[in-house]
Amino acid sequence: MRRRWAIGLLPLILLANGCGTTVQGEAAEDPQALAEVMFPLARKSIEDNLANDTDGRYTAYVYVKMGAGQLGNESNVSILGGDPSVLEVRQSRLDPGLKVTVYHPSGDSRDLMRLDGKFTSLAPTQWVSYPTYYVSRNTITCSYPALDILCNVQRAREDTEKAKPPNLLHDAKVLADGAVELHSGATLKSLLDQRVFTVAAEISNQLTAEMMRTVLPVRITLDADKKLRSIEVNGEASGKPTGLSIQLGFERRGPASPSDFPAMPNPAEVTVIPDEQGRAQLWQRIHGS
Repeated sequence: MRRRWAIGLLPLILLANGCGTTVQGEAAEDPQALAEVMFPLARKSIEDNLANDTDGRYTAYVYVKMGAGQLGNESNVSILGGDPSVLEVRQSRLDPGLKVTVYHPSGDSRDLMRLDGKFTSLAPTQWVSYPTYYVSRNTITCSYPALDILCNVQRAREDTEKAKPPNLLHDAKVLADGAVELHSGATLKSLLDQRVFTVAAEISNQLTAEMMRTVLPVRITLDADKKLRSIEVNGEASGKPTGLSIQLGFERRGPASPSDFPAMPNPAEVTVIPDEQGRAQLWQRIHGS
């Protein structure tokens, strides 16, 4: 499983098928009736994206605000091939100096990381390599960057629907371009339980039981062909002395291309980390920068 940047207080940054004609009829006039048709299609579309159609360009992001502090990061990801090459460029709009690029070449036993911004002092070369997180071609796709956000938000949403909290949204509408927007929710607790993001102790200690029960709005968008376009969580868990605001999501941005991936660096320009322990230490230093 890949490493996440944990959320702390600043400056610790968190480093379907063709049913278009169905939804244009009378069901479109009833958001709940449309939802009964579209939520199963949304689930199938998500499952297809994860099991049969992982190739693509993706963006995933998590931004959190608590009091005066804001923190977060986003990843632009390309995945290509049956035993895929995976590229993640992770950075934060809140601090441009926080940026790393992680590249897994197809079939390789090692991953490459390019250190940029504040991280260039962590190694004598800009590139480092370490044992891969992707141990085989059978790696579960929910471990891939960006797709992990999709997996875990969907699990959190389904956990919340099973619990049936009051006032949980469950409706849908057809947009002007033929896309379908579905509305649901996920509790703050379910998002944390499913590790959509993690929080440092100084934040988790301020999360009350009432805040953890808060249902945050989830919006799923399918394109006109009923394929997944995006999934988003945007809301606030109110609390005292301050609440927690969350914006996070996943977006598919079209097909990946071989040109998305960098050329392999000269071996003389790569610092080799031989084992998983060294890999863990590197990530710890990134988290602490």
